[in-house]
Amino acid sequence: DEVTTLRSVNPERGDRGARILQGDRAHVWLRWPLPGDLRLVADASLASITDGNRSDSAALVLARRIWRRPRIDIALDVRTYGVAEHRPRYWSPSRYWTTGATVSVEQPLWWGLTVRGEGRGGYAEEDGAATPEVSYAVALTTDPDQPWSVAIGYHSGQSARTGGYGVDAVTATVTYRPAMSLP
Repeated sequence: DEVTTLRSVNPERGDRGARILQGDRAHVWLRWPLPGDLRLVADASLASITDGNRSDSAALVLARRIWRRPRIDIALDVRTYGVAEHRPRYWSPSRYWTTGATVSVEQPLWWGLTVRGEGRGGYAEEDGAATPEVSYAVALTTDPDQPWSVAIGYHSGQSARTGGYGVDAVTATVTYRPAMSLP
């Protein structure tokens, strides 16, 4: 798990021992179906970063499918992230809270391909200041039930806070799941 900011990779002036920061992360999650076609998802993680810092995060999401074809889901979430000590090389808030709503649309195409898009709007709070934040994403995936699967995606997000974040990320994932037989 890398801390992926440009400043975390590049050494500060006069910092001859700078290196790419990494973290060992423990992550747990729970998905639970609820009455009324609702789903509850909870997750939490702890990380130890190679510069001696520690981070923690948690999320609680309540979601419901509202349409089957194309699949349309709505979700409400609350998330938090915090780091033990501030570091100038990467984003390290003492506590960051965000709440929001997400609408996602997923449509099977052809040859086992699926396109998924989602948009999220919400508010974030850090150091007593609440600001709007928005994000959207689109992904093209192959059938995840096959031994080989591929996912290609784009994600963009931003916060309206002065000095807040803006992110644009392109991801590509190739997954192999060998067939397993139980005795």
